[in-house]
Amino acid sequence: MLVRNIAQVFSKKVIIVTVITLFVGVTLLEFYSLKETPQPSSPQLPATHLHENTDRAVKRNPHHDVNHCNNLPNIRHLRGLQISRAAKEKPIKIFHWEQTTWSGQVDWKKESLTLCPIPLDLQPFFDRYRIARIGDPTIKWETGYAPCYFWRPADRTGSCNTKAYGNLDFVVTSNYSDFIDADVIYMNNLIILRTQEPPYYDSQLLPPKTNQQRWVSFFEGESVAYFPHVAMPEFIRRFDLTMGSPPQLMDVPYSPYRVSNEMIRELVNVAPSFPLDKTPEDYMGFLVSNCSPLNDRNKIMDELVDKIGAHSYGICYRNKEFPEGIEKNGLNWEEDKKKVLSKYPFSLAAENSNCVGYVTEKIYDVLAMGSIPVYMGASDIADYVPEGSYILAQDFKSTEALVEYIKTVDRSQFYKWKEVVKKDPSQFCKRCMDTNNDYACSILNNVNFIE
Repeated sequence: MLVRNIAQVFSKKVIIVTVITLFVGVTLLEFYSLKETPQPSSPQLPATHLHENTDRAVKRNPHHDVNHCNNLPNIRHLRGLQISRAAKEKPIKIFHWEQTTWSGQVDWKKESLTLCPIPLDLQPFFDRYRIARIGDPTIKWETGYAPCYFWRPADRTGSCNTKAYGNLDFVVTSNYSDFIDADVIYMNNLIILRTQEPPYYDSQLLPPKTNQQRWVSFFEGESVAYFPHVAMPEFIRRFDLTMGSPPQLMDVPYSPYRVSNEMIRELVNVAPSFPLDKTPEDYMGFLVSNCSPLNDRNKIMDELVDKIGAHSYGICYRNKEFPEGIEKNGLNWEEDKKKVLSKYPFSLAAENSNCVGYVTEKIYDVLAMGSIPVYMGASDIADYVPEGSYILAQDFKSTEALVEYIKTVDRSQFYKWKEVVKKDPSQFCKRCMDTNNDYACSILNNVNFIE
């Protein structure tokens, strides 16, 4: 009897403890569930601005500003490259900060099998590069290492005769292990920095900057319209020296398309592509493969095809095929292209954007064919080609007016420049001559030693 009473009491206690335990457990689960589950919140109230942000860059997207490339800031780095040591103590070490633009075409799994050491200062860059440029989460590199793919095979050494210090020696390297010891960081692949969001360039793809290092940028061959960050004051101020084109933007200006004396000699001896005393049946031919320009190139191509029967051999508005035996981008592509297009008295030389100081090979290719260029592009084109050698499409109110002019103009006037330039090659252009040095010597010419 006593044993039975004890058992009953014990059973009741077990039940009570179990119930309490379950209650506590459920309560805790609900507590943590509430803690982890986001609770509905009231809408965020409008913020109060204590002061108005008057920075124009905050309110203006340069990708949407068609005149951004024609309103270039006048920012100059007057101090040059100040280096704290004696002039000829040792060679100037220039680190060439260049990452491949075509990173999507690289077999990164293969390249990641061979790694080289990097300073820890560069770890954030390589981490960012993996994410932003490679974008494959399966690609991983050990801390303190990066693919040797980024290294150049060997250093380049040389010397330059500078204005201030006479002969100075230099070494150009892409050995990331020696990055910290470099005097100058030379960056010429600025296009990979472009973004669509403010500040419109990816600052995490820039290198770290040490106190003793000086930054030099080099930009050419591309339009500021496509890469507007290179003309933003906030970006330019990051550097100690800017080089390249458009010339109006740079401390050390380079012609956007450099013309040599040999090239001038060849161009002045090119005969007219079509006899000047005959009326052509087909007035114009052209080849354009970028169908997404930032100007009215597509519109004028469409209208020239419609109104004058222009022959288009490119991807855009194609209505004519190359003769059999011509392989696009083959070994003789440039010569074959010139042969086909040189039978037309006129050819369209239209840039992908109308930007000051942006002049590419297009107009020179037409001159080399012996045809008359109908040019669309830089407003300062007169600085880069002979006077009277081209027709400026922007001068006409309509394509109809341009077509009428093409059909009736005396074509001989567009070849008179050749006699002038034969006597004096410097008359070919005002700003197109290849006068600047190798980039290393341009850098050394702007070094200012402080002992």
